[in-house]
Amino acid sequence: MVITVSSLIERKLYAPVWKVSDNRTNMTVERVDTFYDLDTIYSTIERMLILIRQLSGVSRFGENGRSLSFELQWMNAIDERKYQIEELRSAVQYLFGQFRKIYLVNKDLYAQLNKRGGRVFELEKTIEAQGDSKCLYFLADAIKYEPALLAMQRVLDRTMREIRIFRTQRNQHKLELCIGHIRSENYDKVYDEYCSSESGLQQLPRIIEAVFERDMKNLMKILLFLSGYRKLNKANSAETFVSGCEFLVQHLRECGDLADHPQCLLIYGFVVDALQERPELSVASLLEDVFRHRLETVRTSLVGSVQRTVRLIQTDPSATASLGRLAHHLADEILIELLKRAYDGDVRNLSNILRFVAHLSRIDHDIVAYRVLYAQMEHYDHLDRPEVFMLAYRIKQTMQAPTFPTASLRGDLERLKASLPPIVVSIMWKTVTIARHESRILLKFSAVGRDVGFSRYTADKNRVELEPLEDGACFRIRGHAINGYLGEGGTGAPIVAPKADSLSNAKFRWRLVPVQGFEYFRVQNAASGAILYSRVPSDETSYDFYNSQEVLQLTGNERILTAQNSYWKITEYPRRSGSGSSGGSGAGDSECCIL
Repeated sequence: MVITVSSLIERKLYAPVWKVSDNRTNMTVERVDTFYDLDTIYSTIERMLILIRQLSGVSRFGENGRSLSFELQWMNAIDERKYQIEELRSAVQYLFGQFRKIYLVNKDLYAQLNKRGGRVFELEKTIEAQGDSKCLYFLADAIKYEPALLAMQRVLDRTMREIRIFRTQRNQHKLELCIGHIRSENYDKVYDEYCSSESGLQQLPRIIEAVFERDMKNLMKILLFLSGYRKLNKANSAETFVSGCEFLVQHLRECGDLADHPQCLLIYGFVVDALQERPELSVASLLEDVFRHRLETVRTSLVGSVQRTVRLIQTDPSATASLGRLAHHLADEILIELLKRAYDGDVRNLSNILRFVAHLSRIDHDIVAYRVLYAQMEHYDHLDRPEVFMLAYRIKQTMQAPTFPTASLRGDLERLKASLPPIVVSIMWKTVTIARHESRILLKFSAVGRDVGFSRYTADKNRVELEPLEDGACFRIRGHAINGYLGEGGTGAPIVAPKADSLSNAKFRWRLVPVQGFEYFRVQNAASGAILYSRVPSDETSYDFYNSQEVLQLTGNERILTAQNSYWKITEYPRRSGSGSSGGSGAGDSECCIL
């Protein structure tokens, strides 16, 4: 008779069987326990073999013969035999009860056991029939039941061997399912497969190796599996998370350069999150001391990855792009700590930090980063440095993003914009006028191809727009009325050219260098480094502003530069109503404002 392996999936089987009893007045339904344990049955049979050998007064030596044992004769004293007989009777009763359960669940196995060893149940009837006094002598022949017990053992051996083979195959199948589900990020299914696996913890290193494949792109898949399973609070959730993190760190070190990859910071973040979880939220946070100690050890071993990531942000932010895209899996505290360490009191680090922030995947994290950087600049008195334009540019770009209206921290960003120096807001968000130092003489863009002039009244040709380039590090200066751009010509003199000439020409890019806070600026050409200045009018009484032409020039000679000729006052272009006077003046005259 062939055993049906599918019905023997577990060595410990439980199948619900319902028994209905009718007591005339009411009918009750009770559940019949059909749980049986093959291991316990096997050990019970072994104990019965020992008892019948002791009670029969013989001891087995080898396979072919029996010999009287003097030691057993001493053990088989009358008082001792009573206890042995009672134990044998209890074993027979237990075995009979287990056979009934096996019959309800697996009739094939029951038939084989009953055919080869069913006669052992005669022992209980014999013990009851003989009584205490006669039974002591009759059970000397109990050895005749030994072949039946050995036959049942052989059946159980074969059955459990088939179960072990099936378990091995099933565990291998579950291993493959776990690997496949993690790769496809189907975490709900992998939780079920892993939880039902008998050797999940033993197979965890194989799962991690198979999914990771020495590719950092797969690291997050493993961490999401470990973290998600930890939050399920299963019996082995905490140990799975701790063991998985330990093996990940060890495996990364064995992979050489991967241990220095910035994404290793993700492991640090998940470990810190597990250590800081509030006790009322998760049973897993109430880890045993050994698990918490092991997690602390993992966290300590990953502190170096924090330092390496900070250095990469300061020197090569493009190398941290993959980490930035996954930073939403990290707690805000870790991101804040990274930014503070990267800034390190040096405003020159701001440019690379903002390049790292540009890789963040969520707009709320961008806003958190801007708040931290603004606070750092304020703390170190760096808000009067040119780098503040770079921060303002990133704030403007974020506010123009399509997802900004749905950002939960959009109010924080609007307040942060209002906290910037007013002139920075005017330059980045509005149009401005540029006046010479301590005067009301404004730059005037008359026409493309002509020199930049000056005027003492505010008109549309004095209206200037500063277009940020290179993430706010420099600007293009555009005459709003003529759509012409200020640049450095081939002779080193300022020129006004159309947009097509300014797009890829570095000589049309200008840096604003704050002077006396943001009271004045020097305007420096980004390509040549020359400073924009004006020829100061003559102090002679014969000088006539309206008839004597003032020339805008460029120079790199600091000796001829003074506050009066190279400091420029930038103010917001005044807004006026578009209604003109009803007199004979033209529309252009109505736009003028005499200073």
